[in-house]
Amino acid sequence: MPAENSIPKIVSVSLVLVTIVGLFLFVMNSRAGPGALTIKAGGSELVMNFADNKLNFSDLIKTLLSDDKYKNDTLAILSDNYGLYQEGSEKLVDQIRREPGNTHFAEMMRELLNDKKGPFEQKYHTFYDIQDVNTVDIIKALDYKSKVAVRLRELKDNSEGIFEQRGIHVRVAFYSDDSILDGNAAVCEGSRYRGRDLILLNPREPSKTISVFARNSFSCIRVDNGDEESDMLVQINHNDGKKLFGDILFSAKEEAVLFPIKKGDNAKPVLVGLNP
Repeated sequence: MPAENSIPKIVSVSLVLVTIVGLFLFVMNSRAGPGALTIKAGGSELVMNFADNKLNFSDLIKTLLSDDKYKNDTLAILSDNYGLYQEGSEKLVDQIRREPGNTHFAEMMRELLNDKKGPFEQKYHTFYDIQDVNTVDIIKALDYKSKVAVRLRELKDNSEGIFEQRGIHVRVAFYSDDSILDGNAAVCEGSRYRGRDLILLNPREPSKTISVFARNSFSCIRVDNGDEESDMLVQINHNDGKKLFGDILFSAKEEAVLFPIKKGDNAKPVLVGLNP
């Protein structure tokens, strides 16, 4: 296949060119006076003039690289034989990829990555630590139509992953209809659920749920055990209590699972992934 033979061909042509240049310099050192070096490859020809038996190697390389007919051959021999690459060459990236991790060069590259300097500077960086809190700000700045933003909205709509709707174990107390109206609830003063729509689920009969609005608050005694939501108390009236638990005539409190929701959301709470 032509593609498979292209690299060996370039290298072989380059080696021929270097051999010619070497022989030319050897011959010119044995004579005096100006001259010219003519290099032919196929139908192409390169002529370099010189004086006093001196040929500037830098000028030779510049000339070869500036001529499209010789550029690929010259780059091939510089990279294959001397490990020299053009700035921005993708081959240089491949060479770095194969660099052993215990070299001084590899150590310097890791320092650049750690310090986020050079090509790893933060504004160019496309890889982030998912555990870094700054990643949240990066996600927030995503374009609305980006694939990641679209996928995150899908997770949120489906309550999947980090958006999974987890229930909170609470105690439910019952009060008269005069104290708390149907469809309403009262929570402890200072609770972050005050003014929120809540779904209460009966853990013994998960198909039984009610939706209430935490309109009121009351003073309650908390046991400080490090868990802000431990044994949280919610008050509802007897009518809503019967819908959720059935006959509560001889019950003062019942255990339930609370799911805070946004107004208008169609939540379907389940007993999976409950907070302990």
